Amino acid sequence: MSKSRNSSFICWGLECKELTVRACCPPGAPDGVITNFEIKTFDGSANPHLGLASIIITGIDGLRRKLPIPEPIEPESYVFDWNNDDIKVPGSLRCSIIHMDSNEWFKDMLGEKYMLTRGGVVGDEIGHNLCGGEEKYAHIVFNY
Repeated sequence: MSKSRNSSFICWGLECKELTVRACCPPGAPDGVITNFEIKTFDGSANPHLGLASIIITGIDGLRRKLPIPEPIEPESYVFDWNNDDIKVPGSLRCSIIHMDSNEWFKDMLGEKYMLTRGGVVGDEIGHNLCGGEEKYAHIVFNY
């Protein structure tokens, strides 16, 4: 199992940089005291405002529905089901859109105006991603 692929799954652990969410205990803090979390569910190409809004909205949803927090995992001893889409973080813009559009409460939290605007922007992004070679270059020059 490749450790670098562990961040593709919805999971968390203590002091493990390979997982999607890492609970951190700084040097000098008493054992078991967690002072912050690191989240690596999106990269530099993502919209940071939408990413943070998504984290806050899903946290509110978890609190609202009183969902339990799963136990932390140790990546070396945990067996990932690489084909289980229910525990995978969306791996592409298309998958992210499908997840976002399938949750009515999430869409309501973002608001109708945002969802309409996002639809146009995402359509352009998908069109750009489908282009190849010279066509992609022309698309970038024309649009940007």
